[in-house]
Amino acid sequence: MLDSNFLDDLEDQEQEVMEIEVVSSNFFKDQEFQKFYERVQNLREEEVQSLHEEYQLILKTNDYCSAIEKEINNIHKRLKDVYYKRFPELEQIITNPLDYVKIVSLIKNQCDLRKIDFLSILSGHQVVAVNVAASSTQGQLLSEEELQKVEHLCNEILTLENYNINLLAYIESRMKFIAPNLSALIGTQAASKIIAKSGGVDKLANMPACNIQVMGSLKQNLLGFSKVGQDRNMGLFSSLDLVQGAPSKFQKNIVRMLSTNVALAARVDNLKTSPNGKIGEQLKEKMMNRFQKIQEPPPAKLNKPLPVPDENKKKKRGGRRYRALKEKKAQTEIRKFQNRLKFGAEAEKEIDNTGKGLGMLSQGIGKVKLQTKQNQKIGLSKKLRDKLQQMKQKQSSGNTGGATSSIVFTPTQGMALLNPNSGFQSKAPDQGWIQKCTLTIRKNSRFQILIIMQKYTQFFLLSQQLKLTKRKGWTRFPEIKEVESVADHSWMIGLIALSLPNKFNKDEAIKIALLHDLAEVIVGDIIPSENVPADEKKQKENNAIQFMIKDLDQDIKNELYRIHQEYENGQSVEAQIVRELDKYEMMVQAFHYEQKYKINLEEFFSGQYKLQNQFK
Repeated sequence: MLDSNFLDDLEDQEQEVMEIEVVSSNFFKDQEFQKFYERVQNLREEEVQSLHEEYQLILKTNDYCSAIEKEINNIHKRLKDVYYKRFPELEQIITNPLDYVKIVSLIKNQCDLRKIDFLSILSGHQVVAVNVAASSTQGQLLSEEELQKVEHLCNEILTLENYNINLLAYIESRMKFIAPNLSALIGTQAASKIIAKSGGVDKLANMPACNIQVMGSLKQNLLGFSKVGQDRNMGLFSSLDLVQGAPSKFQKNIVRMLSTNVALAARVDNLKTSPNGKIGEQLKEKMMNRFQKIQEPPPAKLNKPLPVPDENKKKKRGGRRYRALKEKKAQTEIRKFQNRLKFGAEAEKEIDNTGKGLGMLSQGIGKVKLQTKQNQKIGLSKKLRDKLQQMKQKQSSGNTGGATSSIVFTPTQGMALLNPNSGFQSKAPDQGWIQKCTLTIRKNSRFQILIIMQKYTQFFLLSQQLKLTKRKGWTRFPEIKEVESVADHSWMIGLIALSLPNKFNKDEAIKIALLHDLAEVIVGDIIPSENVPADEKKQKENNAIQFMIKDLDQDIKNELYRIHQEYENGQSVEAQIVRELDKYEMMVQAFHYEQKYKINLEEFFSGQYKLQNQFK
């Protein structure tokens, strides 16, 4: 049997665990917060004094708003623990912390809830649920001490909410400064709530649109009622006049469009590229035009009249001419054998990754014979007969002219190879990357055509992407409509290098000029404002060059890599000259943009872009 003293101690410990100590929030004791709050209250009606100081104050206010919301949630948990004894079903019906606090302040220890007006706080079905639950609740009345704790916690939450409202009002009064484009898009009040909820403009700019759409959504307990008319997954946007005024079936469309454009406007505000809010106005205009287009009814289907009958006699789709045309365009025997494969044989190899192969033509099928109908007369035009006669005469004389060809087209189907030994001789893959063939272009004129394998073609296709890679330094200016590409920049430096004095190695300088930005095909145009360390930028470009030339022949690979390293390390006078020409070409381009678009680009003529070296 247990000792009675032990049981008494156990009851005392349980009583201590059940007893919840009421601790005041730190915000009421924090002198720094109280001074900051008074300062914000005084600045609400004043104009912006110092931009930097004002911006830091807004950021700090935003941090305090986030901390206050967390503190409200913590006190709300303590309040539910205390009030659970009186009304345990209430926390399941009302999930919003502020609504819960207001209802608890009204109910307290009352038993008959029908005399209390909840409609100013709750919706109709929530009021019904609260009254029904109160009539059958198993809760007990609170003691005087417990009731004082409840009132104390409710007052704390309401006071913190008042702090939060005043701080948000200050942020709202400064939204034209901190987020002009976002304010132009959805209004200052909604913009301040979204920024405060996300934790700042920088965090909102990094947030995807799908998360912005549901920001501020609360868990809804429908209590068995219908879900029709409930705003789900709308978050803070559900309170906007634009959403509430839209037809119900289009509200989700406008919310999706708002979340997408809010993400764009936040990124513009974070980069400070449009301080006057012009981009935000443009986004809103495009969004509204798009929304109006969505609401337009589909065009009515018109019954098209039948076309006017054509009384003219139509041509017959048969006869001798039609059959002759069909035979002329029919599939040849050679094409049929190319499309066939032997059963059970290994898969054929493609021709230079074209997706086509030789089929049974490469399986040693022997001579392909042309099939002609018996007693069929072969008709040749006079021009073709003269050409065949000339070819026979040249073959009999042993002299071949420039217009000769080893391939002869027959008058029926297909073609014949008169001299198979003069055909294309394929080589094994390990015998080099160049294959030569002689093609007749015109009389007494022969050209050697180099067929380059795919590895060089891939290198050229990858390199030509420089034509599409824009110089990022100019993209910061929306006034510049036609931004030069990296290929334009490299070509211009090569042209300037061509005009150097003869005492310099112009050939080497032109090579460096053409290849100095080749790695930007992969790493992109890295500008100084991105604050990428020099060692990291150099390593990225070095890896990109090695990746691009990895499949080339060794001598070409060594030459390209040597030129790249010579420019990166500034090992030669020509490499140093090209570095200065890089800045000079940028100044020429900046002067051209100033003259064409009437903008100020003074930053590109001084500071880090200023020419340094002099070469004698």
